[in-house]
Order: sequence, then C-alpha cells, then structure tokens
Amino acid sequence: MSDKYVARIDGAYRVAGTRVSLDSVVYSRRGGESPESIQRSFPTLTLAQIHGAIAYYLAHDNEIDQYLSEGEGEFQRLRRASREAHPEWYEKLERNRNEIVDLSSDKTCFQADVNLNENIVIGIRQLAPQIEINFQTAHEAGLDGCSDPEVLHLAASDNRILVTKDQRIMPKQFVDFMQVRNSLGVLIISQKSNIKRTIEELILIWKVFDSWHHVEKVLYLDLQALFSKTTAARGLDPYSITRLQIPTAF
Repeated sequence: MSDKYVARIDGAYRVAGTRVSLDSVVYSRRGGESPESIQRSFPTLTLAQIHGAIAYYLAHDNEIDQYLSEGEGEFQRLRRASREAHPEWYEKLERNRNEIVDLSSDKTCFQADVNLNENIVIGIRQLAPQIEINFQTAHEAGLDGCSDPEVLHLAASDNRILVTKDQRIMPKQFVDFMQVRNSLGVLIISQKSNIKRTIEELILIWKVFDSWHHVEKVLYLDLQALFSKTTAARGLDPYSITRLQIPTAF
C-alpha cells in the first residue's frame, strides 16, 4: 500500500522518496512534536512530506497502529531471547559502566543515518564535549538520497558504526552487505526510545567498546538484540548507567 507521501517497501512504511520511516514521524507526532519540530529532527523531510505522512496515518490509523504494535512485540520477544542466550553482554556493560574513559584508546566513531533524530547527535556533542565523541550527522556525510547499500558502504569506508532507526529493512541489508565486505556494525535505535535514554546508551557503548571490539554485528538499543554475520540473535538488555544531566531541550 502506498500513496503520494507514504510507500511500503519490503513490509516497512517509509515517507515516499526517502529512507525515513513512517514510524519516526508517527512517534514524534504522538510525542507532541509539531510538523516544524519534526522537520528539525529529520531535516531531509520537507514540511509537505511531514504533513502528508501525518495525513496518511490519520486515514489509516488502525492499520498503522497494529503495524507499530506488532513491531514492538517482536522487539520484546527478541530481547527476552537474547538475554537468556547471552548473559555475558550484560555483565560486560555492568563491569565497565563506572570506569574512567581511556581517551588514548582508539575509540569508536558513529555515523547518523537520515532517519535518526538529529537532536541525538546535537545532545551528545553538547553533553560530552570533553571526550569528543566522533558522531557525524547524515547531512555532513552526504547521505541525503542514498540507498540502503550506499549508506552502509559510506559508513564502512569511513570506519564508522551506522546509527539508525531503520529496524525493519537495514538488518536484512546489512546481512547482504557483509557478504561482499566488512563493516564495523550497525546500531539500531528503538522507535520508542526517548532521546535522553538514547544519548545515555550511545555514550556507554562508545565508552565500553574501543574500536568496536565485536564487529560485523547489528545491535538494537533498547531492544538489545545483537545479530551477527552467521548466527541469530545475540544481545544486550536495557541497562542501568550513571544518570547524565541532560538539558530539558532533549
């Protein structure tokens, strides 16, 4: 099903002509954001596209609500399975959460996808300037208009972990991509994760994993399901870390 402003691709709804998911627009709108605020969060979208996506949702709300609910249910199922299968990941994060960051080590670099709320990148840059987390926005990397494989290629070529909200298509694209070349990995942010929590999780991931020790993976933040090149899920649970003083703007 598709129209002028929304298209369904491989079972996932996206704003037509973009890689931004309909999920991102709907969850932002549910959170009380105006179309103008949503555009600041996802600057590759025009106001016309945002209004059109919202109108599409309102015209098909029952169907889209079920689609979002099913996606969240699958997340929770994988999260439970991952925790039971791989408790060592929880232990590693817990052991390292209060350790001092070694700035001399070769730290992980992040690349934001076009469907990642840019306030996450802005928030990290403002909150942690002293440790200089290398986090590049989609606009800075020139990802506007790129296809999924092109985005993976650009991130891999620049030795960055891709951070995205595309939990429906990108994992499959990543598996195909890994058949032809290596990648540091992909972090997929839950659509329901709030900005404060996401910032905290990304800072902890950056802190714990120097040079992304476990490569060739897709890690779901909040869901915490970890996929490898050759196996099914491996994972991390939502974890407790020292609370950051995050401005209310985020």
